[in-house]
Amino acid sequence: DNSDTSGYAYANAIPGLNYAGVGGFAHKYRETLKGGSDDAVKGYIFNSTDKDGSATVGNVMVGLKGSGSGLGNDNEGVWTRYFTASPYQAVNYLSAHDNLCLYDKITTAGVTSSSYAQAIVKFGHGILTLSQGVGFIHGGDDFLRTKLVTDGVNLRLITEQQKKTVICLVRE
Repeated sequence: DNSDTSGYAYANAIPGLNYAGVGGFAHKYRETLKGGSDDAVKGYIFNSTDKDGSATVGNVMVGLKGSGSGLGNDNEGVWTRYFTASPYQAVNYLSAHDNLCLYDKITTAGVTSSSYAQAIVKFGHGILTLSQGVGFIHGGDDFLRTKLVTDGVNLRLITEQQKKTVICLVRE
C-alpha cells in the first residue's frame, strides 16, 4: 500500500510519486558499502569507514532492510538513506555505468592483491544479494572488469579516442 507517505522523502518532495510505486537507486547504501565513487575513500566492504563515517553496521542494516522510511531519519532531505515506502523501491548497487567500475575503485583504493580484490567483490555482491530490494550488478563487475588501461607506467581511464581505435581494430 503506497498511500501512507509519512516520512517518505521522495513522495513528500515530488507530489504524486507516492502513488506511482516507483523506486530509485540507493546511492547512500552504495556509498556506505564501497566509499566514494571516484576516489580512494574506502567503505564497509573494505573493512573501513568512508569520509563521513557512515560505513557502519547500522547503516549497512538500513540497506539490508530495504532503506525504509520507517527505519530512521538522517535529516538529509530528499537524498536520505531512508527513502522507500517498501523495499521493492530500493535499487541496490555498488557501481553503474558512470564513475569507476568496482575493480577500478578497488585498485584506486590501493588494493594490489588480486585475491583480496576478488574477496572484496564477493563480499560486496554477497551483501547486495541478501539486501531487500532490487539488486543491480553492473556488467562485468562480478569478474573484475576494468575501464582502466596501462601506458606501461600508470593506469588511467580509457579515452574516447582510444575507444574508437579499439572499435576500429576489432572491426578489422
